[in-house]
Amino acid sequence: MAWNGSIDSAARSGGRLLEPVELGRYTLPNRMMMSAMTRNRAGAGDVPTASVVRYYEQRSGAGLIITEGSPISPQGIGYPSTPGVHSDDQVDGWRRVTEAVHGAGGSGRGAHRRGSRCLTLSARRTAPGPGRNRAGGWLAG
Repeated sequence: MAWNGSIDSAARSGGRLLEPVELGRYTLPNRMMMSAMTRNRAGAGDVPTASVVRYYEQRSGAGLIITEGSPISPQGIGYPSTPGVHSDDQVDGWRRVTEAVHGAGGSGRGAHRRGSRCLTLSARRTAPGPGRNRAGGWLAG
């Protein structure tokens, strides 16, 4: 039986999609993995909002979540309204995401990035000195 795009179909056909899998030192509850996708849902100061928390919490059933690319410094902002990891408020926002995902039984990893050639004009004009990546491994465990 070929997979028709539904989880039920994969389970009925003897597929291994819903079986646990070992990935390095981690045991994932299933083989579904959500890749990084920029959602542009950050609030003022590029802080993850309640909608970011809800978005990831709703997807916590995936075996592993890779978050959207989060700018590691003010100079690395490539797109508007992407939640960063270079200020205390941003780190606190990602902690709320982490708590929600873990509370729902999920696991994930943060995708950190630095937008270079696609930097927004406002980021180029207003970025202060060198930023710092302060939230590495925010979903570790």
